[in-house]
Amino acid sequence: MAITTLAEKIKAARKSKNLTQTELGERLGVTKGTIASYEAGRNNFTVETLQKISNALGVTISIDINPE
Repeated sequence: MAITTLAEKIKAARKSKNLTQTELGERLGVTKGTIASYEAGRNNFTVETLQKISNALGVTISIDINPE
């Protein structure tokens, strides 16, 4: 199964770093519940939040914009 949503990609990146939601939340200064909401796709991300997540996970962000 391909990982397609941003929420799924964040969860996969967290798991690949062997971090719990609590540990990632501590790195970001947010609660485990907030991380769970991000990973479930219930929260929208600001660019600032995405940057913080990428820094905490040691990953890069790449955005492709393709016309339909």
